[in-house]
Amino acid sequence: MIRQFNVVFFVNVVLIMWTEVLSFAQRSSPERKLVHGVIVDFDSSISALQAKIFDSGHVMTAAIRHLEDRSENVREIVRRGGDAVRIECYIAPSSRQVVRMVLSVNPARLDEMMSAGALPSEVYMIALSMETWREARIPFSSHTVDETSYHVDHSSIWNEETYPLFENQAASVTWMQQVEKNGPMAIRYHGNIKVTDTWFIDTENECFTRDPSWRDAQMVGGVCCDGTGMGKTATALRHIFTSPPVSSTDRYSTTQYECRGSLVILPLNIVSQWQSELTKFLKPNHGKKILWIVQGKDLRGITMHDVLSADAVFTTFHFLRGSKPYCEMVERTVGRHKTRALLTSWARSPDHTEPLIEAITWNRVVVDELHTTLESTRDVRQLKLLSYRAIWGLTATPDCTTEHAQQLYLFLKREKAHHPNLLSTLISNCVKGTVSDMSSPQPQLKLVQLTDCELEELNALSEMKTAEEVVKLCTFMDDVDSEKIGDVETIERWFLEEIERDMVTLRARVEGHNKAVQILEKASVELEQELDALAERCAQGDDLASAQAEAAREASEVHSRDLEQARHIRNIEHTKLSRKEAATGLIRRQLEVLKTKSETCNICMVNECVAITPCAHLFCTSCVKKHVDRVSPTCPTCRAPLRVNDVTRVSSNSAIQTKLTKIGGLIRSLENQPVILFVQWKAMVRGMKSFMRGLGVRVLLLDGNSSQRATTLNHFMSGGVLILCMEDSFAGLHLPHARHVVFAHAIVGDRERVSHLERQAIARCVRHGQTGEVKVFSFVVADCEEETLWRNTHDMEVD
Repeated sequence: MIRQFNVVFFVNVVLIMWTEVLSFAQRSSPERKLVHGVIVDFDSSISALQAKIFDSGHVMTAAIRHLEDRSENVREIVRRGGDAVRIECYIAPSSRQVVRMVLSVNPARLDEMMSAGALPSEVYMIALSMETWREARIPFSSHTVDETSYHVDHSSIWNEETYPLFENQAASVTWMQQVEKNGPMAIRYHGNIKVTDTWFIDTENECFTRDPSWRDAQMVGGVCCDGTGMGKTATALRHIFTSPPVSSTDRYSTTQYECRGSLVILPLNIVSQWQSELTKFLKPNHGKKILWIVQGKDLRGITMHDVLSADAVFTTFHFLRGSKPYCEMVERTVGRHKTRALLTSWARSPDHTEPLIEAITWNRVVVDELHTTLESTRDVRQLKLLSYRAIWGLTATPDCTTEHAQQLYLFLKREKAHHPNLLSTLISNCVKGTVSDMSSPQPQLKLVQLTDCELEELNALSEMKTAEEVVKLCTFMDDVDSEKIGDVETIERWFLEEIERDMVTLRARVEGHNKAVQILEKASVELEQELDALAERCAQGDDLASAQAEAAREASEVHSRDLEQARHIRNIEHTKLSRKEAATGLIRRQLEVLKTKSETCNICMVNECVAITPCAHLFCTSCVKKHVDRVSPTCPTCRAPLRVNDVTRVSSNSAIQTKLTKIGGLIRSLENQPVILFVQWKAMVRGMKSFMRGLGVRVLLLDGNSSQRATTLNHFMSGGVLILCMEDSFAGLHLPHARHVVFAHAIVGDRERVSHLERQAIARCVRHGQTGEVKVFSFVVADCEEETLWRNTHDMEVD
């Protein structure tokens, strides 16, 4: 289906409706609102265009960031398109940069001109399509599941009276059953790009054609994308345990290991949740054989027969990839490097007893929190090793727009080369769900006001930093986050560790040179003795001894020079070692000066010294930076080689402590109520934990194996702060007892990515079972780049 824009123009009282053919030049942007317009001028020589904005009618100039987006074909379509073809664009208003372009047509006018054989932009439309084909996006229809038509049979093993399916769950189960019943389900798509209902662009033959070039693919599953908190776990369990098996259509299969049941792959964090949900939804006497293989000990006593006879096997990518007992078993059976060829070859032999999960052909595979899997190259690689008749993904936030969307080809019986029409058709057919009707609270912005000195210091540190670096600087500076900024104690440790490493090397070199000198000295003594013996023989009239003595004297002279050179090198290395040993005391004295701020920069004679060079000289940051950048890449005092990155700055961390203290103050005021605290990067977790514990806050982390994580979640029921990292798989956690969510900093990413992460984070609390009001807080340092970043990705005002 081609999307139609609500943009109309009246020309001679004729309504013109423009339709999108394809979009291209898609770039991420953190800005909260993009402006949409039609390109009226395009100049690739200066990487800029002018667009008439639909809402205002004003003309805006915007930059084209990437070389590959500066196509001459765009310019020609703008010039020649007339009232039949145009290029639209989306612009980030603050940066004035183009983030997406769209080829659009007026179908009626284009059909008329094509029939008359006079479309001036025809050649350039074909060329542009060929240029952008592989990266282009074709509009796809809504993936809302039909809730008006569903039927799920009563099940004797399900707690129907206590936990009947909601309408959205029943609709999703019905859809999944239909796909499997008709599977592999045939889907049809155009091989050519649809321009109008009549005309298509054939990129292979480089022409306009009336032939859509219908092609077929076979779909073997899909993505259940019911909204957050709408019970996708129950949906999956109902389908797994009550739906009929998927019928096999592969007459030529040679595998000896086909499982009648389902393989369910879970994030490590939510294994215990699924175990609880299983107990809740299934009756105690359900009679189903269920295996949990999530830890190494779960393999004890398990054979291939046990796995093949199971109705459901639950595991994790973490287990398949990292369990030592399982990986050792795999290595014994098919070798260290698993491939499909090795697995299929192994699976043809009927005599194996090892429960090799990847060698089994599964009735169906279910992957929870599919979006996190598709973002992980390692998980996708592992998933592609599996064989199955049907595959299902569960996620509230399917990725249908970024490069990860192409991983959805997993849901085809046979993966095909990327084709935008195929991807669009696949998304329209295999991604289905119901939007959550639960309202999600918006984050309240908590601006942290710094003193003038703190803000000045923070802004100085933020110069030439990326958004990620600025946010880390505002929130927490772990020792490992930056090797060039720290407090005096940290810097002293860095310097002394580096000196010790150098001294170990120097000691080894001095010892080596000492041995070399000893060997040469011993050889010198032996050579001298030989010369004395030859001299005595010469005195007795031995002519041969005379010739030998001459050669020995020449060798002795060379040897003496070598010995002198070796002693010289040894003395140099010994001097270096002595200086390094002396440097330890110098470093400590200089750092004490920095700590007391008792020395003024000897360049400007105004500012306090806050930076130290590797040669232990002190300056203010701005002076030493200017000297290295503009005068000479050497130390201003001793002229030793110096780069800006070599300069280490002492930070009191006052601005950072101010922010974290504010966060800690809010958490402490909640009197041990459960609070979820989110950070974006793993490097920040340990530091945040230490700081909060220093404030007397009870802190919990999700780490260890599945049992340890389950224990942590049980402890969290009684209160405290659970620190979650957005780099880890936190999606799917069911935490309705927590009513407070705190973001420790502005999330870095484009607007869509930030919205996705925040919705997933908040949904840990806002779900079925939540009876209270959920409050969400975002802590951001005011009047700096972090506040700008937050406002660019949100519409809310300050709390």
